[in-house]
Amino acid sequence: MQKRIAAAKKAKEDATELLKEKAEVEKEKAGLVKAAEEKEQVLKKKLGTVGNIIHTSVPVDKNEDNNPVLKTWAPEGIVVEEKKDGLLSHHEVLLRLDGYAPEAGVKVVGHRGYFLRCVVG
Repeated sequence: MQKRIAAAKKAKEDATELLKEKAEVEKEKAGLVKAAEEKEQVLKKKLGTVGNIIHTSVPVDKNEDNNPVLKTWAPEGIVVEEKKDGLLSHHEVLLRLDGYAPEAGVKVVGHRGYFLRCVVG
């Protein structure tokens, strides 16, 4: 559209109709963009109502106590004691995953420094 308008002006022709058509197209585009934004908001709102989709083999229960443990893993030679409540701190989780290098971090930045490792599973 813009090329046609430029060509008409260059040829010193009347581009009034083309400018009106361009304005109508831009108005239509603005309406479509607004409608798309509204629909995206509705979509996001609806997506917020969808829970996690779980495998059909997972038992249905009020909590996860009846879920079977399929696999456990810890790096060789490392034993982490669980606390009374069964929860681990973030550094204990990273240690079990072999997800960080505390010794290397201390060498570089000093006390409480660490490097995260890429855990590929």
